[in-house]
Amino acid sequence: MKFVFDLDGTLCFDGMTMSKDLQKVLLTAPKYGHEIIFATARSYRDCLSILEGELRKLTVVSLNGGEVFQD
Repeated sequence: MKFVFDLDGTLCFDGMTMSKDLQKVLLTAPKYGHEIIFATARSYRDCLSILEGELRKLTVVSLNGGEVFQD
């Protein structure tokens, strides 16, 4: 199953960070056959400050669908 999450206001509440606990949970999803996709109005470059480590390898739909980045 594919899960698509918006970043701002859904996973990131201060505009700059995502909790470590939430990051751990998101990274367990692929182990159960799920795909995590992030969607945002931000540019991909602006997302990198929020997406740390392995989260950067997941799919990001940025600029309101204008660009898609994988791995």
